[in-house]
Amino acid sequence: MENILKEIKALKKEMTDKQEEHFKKQEESSKAMTEEFKKLKTEVKEEYAQMKKDITHLYGEVKELKSSKEKNEEVQSQILKKIKGLEKQNEKLELEQEKTLQRQMDYQLRFRNIIEEKNEDIRKIMCELLAKSLSSELVDKSIIHAVETAVIEWTHQIQSVLKRESSDLLLKGQDPNPKVELDFWKNRYEDLQCIYDQLKAKRISAMVELLDRVQSTYYAAFTSVLRDVEAALVEAQDINVHLKPIQGPLEEIENVEFNEVKPLLNRVLHTVCLIWATSKYYSTPARTIVLLQEICSLLIQQARNYLNYEDLLKAETEESLRKVEKAFDVFNYFKQLFEERRETLNSYFHPGQVVKKWDFPSVMVFAQLDNFLERLQVVHVSIKL
Repeated sequence: MENILKEIKALKKEMTDKQEEHFKKQEESSKAMTEEFKKLKTEVKEEYAQMKKDITHLYGEVKELKSSKEKNEEVQSQILKKIKGLEKQNEKLELEQEKTLQRQMDYQLRFRNIIEEKNEDIRKIMCELLAKSLSSELVDKSIIHAVETAVIEWTHQIQSVLKRESSDLLLKGQDPNPKVELDFWKNRYEDLQCIYDQLKAKRISAMVELLDRVQSTYYAAFTSVLRDVEAALVEAQDINVHLKPIQGPLEEIENVEFNEVKPLLNRVLHTVCLIWATSKYYSTPARTIVLLQEICSLLIQQARNYLNYEDLLKAETEESLRKVEKAFDVFNYFKQLFEERRETLNSYFHPGQVVKKWDFPSVMVFAQLDNFLERLQVVHVSIKL
């Protein structure tokens, strides 16, 4: 019985020990799980914080992208407004240019008859001259005064024509094309020829003879004007003849699409070089710069028609970029050709002939073109955005 009690007691102690050991292991396991849970909770919390941060960053990027898009749309809108403003300004300038040209044509028509308008007075004077002796003692002072008055008026009118230059429109801020240059010299030649013929007419010669006989101070003024007209007529005739060959190449440029103009540029600059080497009166930097500036104006106008800025911003990006890059290609090629021709000008002169260089800065030719390319670069960037 005692042995059984001992065994029961031992068994009870063994079970108690095992139970305590089990509880201990459970407690340790519980602690380990608690620590792991805390660690996991911390990791989840950190991941959640990072995820929240990423979402916030992503939201910021989306917001920034949206803002950038709105900004781009605003930039494009501003560019469109500026372009429309420039186009309106250009239309206004073109209208003003047309009005100026019309006024010049009207003036030319009026001037062709400036001497004819005095015919009635001249006929009266001639009648009196025929009725009287040509000796200075017998000539009525009123006749001399009438002749001198006519000479003064003619001199002022003729001098105003002689002072006109083909560069006047450029100096006024307008952008004439080369046709204006060719028309100017054609009309100038015709006008001066008409004036010269009238000044050399018999009735005018009789009046000049009268001024010479009475030793009028206006005789020298008249002969000086006549010499000026003769010199200007020779100059206008030379320039008009030498400018005619460039008319064909320029018309070809006007009649093709801008993206097809590149092969024609070489012929145009070749003709400019021929004019420089062969014309006595057009081979000056001032005149040649005017012609080259007007060629640039023609190319710019052709480019504007080809690009149409408003359509560029509405069309597919690739197509718009292709057209803008084509424009850059044509203009860069034109500037490259200019430099090549500048370097080979000596080949246009005959052996023994004095070679005259284009020693003027290229910026004098391309200032307007460079401004246009700067504006085109802004459009190019806005299309890429």
